Amino acid sequence: MHSFVLFQSFLQRAAALFVERGFFQIWPKLLQPAGAMEPYLDAFSIPFHKKKLFLSTSPEFFLKKIYPEVQEFFHKKDHSFYGIFSLGSAFRNEKLSESHIPEFTMLEWYHPNSSAIKETKFFLEIIAELIDHLKQEGALNCQLEKNIHTPMLLSVEELFQKEGLKLTAEISVAELKKYCHKLGM
Repeated sequence: MHSFVLFQSFLQRAAALFVERGFFQIWPKLLQPAGAMEPYLDAFSIPFHKKKLFLSTSPEFFLKKIYPEVQEFFHKKDHSFYGIFSLGSAFRNEKLSESHIPEFTMLEWYHPNSSAIKETKFFLEIIAELIDHLKQEGALNCQLEKNIHTPMLLSVEELFQKEGLKLTAEISVAELKKYCHKLGM
């Protein structure tokens, strides 16, 4: 399969996996009135009627800004709503290298009331399904470990509980240091 067609197939499957799980897809505006939110990122600027517009370096700001509106929309319609995501182009005006091109595809999602552990598990499920998709398309000929989605994931609290320490507000710094040392941290 031609690489461009395979890439489009991959993107469509990735978006479908989010939609199937109740996420609402957002296509942020690519032209923004301001550059990157992060000072270390360089945005492309485009002259527009004696002003400058900037190509988006990330969908983050737009997604955070639109999230309450989307949530209210689904609440009024009494529809289930899991979160929002964007899968599309982002631009950064940085030196071309093996690890950087000026336009690339970025996936970003927001899921309210979740946890880092739940989101990591969710992400690994998505990756495992995308690997299966690439295998079905004949793009992956190697055998990847199927247990990609079942690593040991623990929160900080769970890690300490496993080692016999219950985290509370009253725990002393000395106790934490002792247990961190015991864990090799």
